[in-house]
Amino acid sequence: VGSNHSAVVRRGKTQGGLGRATKSSPSKYHAARSHEMNDKYMEDWHEAYDTLQAAAGKNEDRKRLPHGGKPPLSPSSRKSLMVVQPHRKELAAKSSRRHASRNTPEHHEQKLSTHSMSKRMASVSLDGLSNGWYSGPKRAKIKPFVIPSSGRPILCLSMQGNEAVVGSSDHALYGYNVTTGKQTRRLFGKRFYHSEWVTCVSHLSDGRVVSGGMDSKLLLWASHGNTCQELRGHTGSISTVSTLSSGLIVSGSYDKTVRLWNCQTRRQTACLTGHRAPVLSLDVGPTHAVSGSRSGMAMAWDIITGKSIGCLKGHKGHLTSVKWVHIGANNSIEQDTKASNIFLTGAQDGHVRAWDLRAKKSLANVSAHVSSKGSGAVAGIGISADGFTAVSAGADKGICLLDVRKGFVIRHRAMEHRDFIYELKVVGDLVVTGGGDGTIWCHSTSNDKAMWSEKPLHN
Repeated sequence: VGSNHSAVVRRGKTQGGLGRATKSSPSKYHAARSHEMNDKYMEDWHEAYDTLQAAAGKNEDRKRLPHGGKPPLSPSSRKSLMVVQPHRKELAAKSSRRHASRNTPEHHEQKLSTHSMSKRMASVSLDGLSNGWYSGPKRAKIKPFVIPSSGRPILCLSMQGNEAVVGSSDHALYGYNVTTGKQTRRLFGKRFYHSEWVTCVSHLSDGRVVSGGMDSKLLLWASHGNTCQELRGHTGSISTVSTLSSGLIVSGSYDKTVRLWNCQTRRQTACLTGHRAPVLSLDVGPTHAVSGSRSGMAMAWDIITGKSIGCLKGHKGHLTSVKWVHIGANNSIEQDTKASNIFLTGAQDGHVRAWDLRAKKSLANVSAHVSSKGSGAVAGIGISADGFTAVSAGADKGICLLDVRKGFVIRHRAMEHRDFIYELKVVGDLVVTGGGDGTIWCHSTSNDKAMWSEKPLHN
């Protein structure tokens, strides 16, 4: 070592006294190292997001600085990015056709039909939905209000009754009364708590809450207060958790496993192995579960026996969303005592695939979020209450309505969003989506139309 440098020698435990420092290194998927994979994953995610934002022209400095202050994109990168912008000639042609059609008798008849349908929808409530869900907050004269949180990003949310519980990057969860907008509890106990970001949360039917975090902890919180118990088993960050009315808890993790838990005994009942990459998505039915991983592989499980039913692969890139299709013999939602054999998967390649467990093959491969300009990752998949419509949303800013009875063909494509869609929820016949700019859109699967939109109160 030169005179201008200093050296630090640590005393090792070797027989030679001074020597090489030794320390025990945790295994690759140990909880102590799970943050390394997550840090790398988040770095890659943010880098990809910044690239997409620059390509879509979202950078405010783009006009003042060449390439938005960033290195120019390569031709291959430009080709792989998804930017949906209709051509001016196409817009002009659509506008002229629309104005010409307004003077026809068919248009007036259709307008009256649409008006009567809207009136019927305003007076009918599906699955307990109030009329305000169909007319929107403005028409229903519902004034949205802001619920203050910790000021850190909210990563997950679960609702049951009047309680909403959110998980935050400040390592805590917060409970709110959605009627009053007041905070009811802060889930961060003295004995057990999350030491990393809270990534997923779900309510049990008795009011208890289960949460998972990047610290590999799965915590079961009491229905009131902030006491909890830890469900030990996972050795990597927990990415997803679901609960059933029977009290079963199902969790997926970066340790490549799906685990089943009994909420009464608080013990693990099964560890489902087979994935070769971290588990990212999960959907659970009465007797079956399906999970998707970063390798693009989907696995179906029998949660009664704890055994694998099938392993299906066809996507390119991460498998970002999975959903069971509960269709019975009479095209209606199956009862809880029955199990569906068809499920849907969505991935980074922008495709939505339908799989049949009995035949162990793909029934349909729909390019739901793909165009000549590229593809947008599928952000979520949902099924309408009647089971006739499957809905997907993606990073191409589009919402696709797929007709289940006609082989999952695209029945309608909605492009109202102006930013990437990150969240999708189907309630009854309504589809609610949230974009990166904070805007919420509500569409109907009954008439394939946009019902209303709501801009963020603060952006």
